[in-house]
Amino acid sequence: MNTVKEKVDVESIELLPATLIKKILIAEDNKINQIVAIKYFARLGFTNVSVTENGQEALEMTLKNKYDYLFMDMQMPIMDGVKATELIYEKIHFLEAPIILAMTANNGDEDKSCCENAGMVGFLTKPLDIEEIKKMIIGFEPDKKNAA
Repeated sequence: MNTVKEKVDVESIELLPATLIKKILIAEDNKINQIVAIKYFARLGFTNVSVTENGQEALEMTLKNKYDYLFMDMQMPIMDGVKATELIYEKIHFLEAPIILAMTANNGDEDKSCCENAGMVGFLTKPLDIEEIKKMIIGFEPDKKNAA
């Protein structure tokens, strides 16, 4: 399975202001997808990105650190992203929790509904698309969540 969209026009991608996001956590068990996501965030101007390989680690890292965004895969070993999201919201108040976005190859309506029911507020499908990542970041700025 190809995890990278072909012919990304990097020159046309406008950098986002680095002050928009302080910290990003990617919960993804596939090494190639991790590398692609990190490179895409770097191309958008964000370099304060951490990576974890399963939902249990994502939960633990989120309890110890303040992340603005958590890009969560649905299917991971040890604990899946849906369960990790539910536990994060059980342990951290919504306004203090990161904005959690699904980042998954599962793109059916049931998958989207499952992610939404767990508390994920956005849905990115793989292969990743840098413009979609940018739209998600702009659409779910942390300041907008705090204003809700």
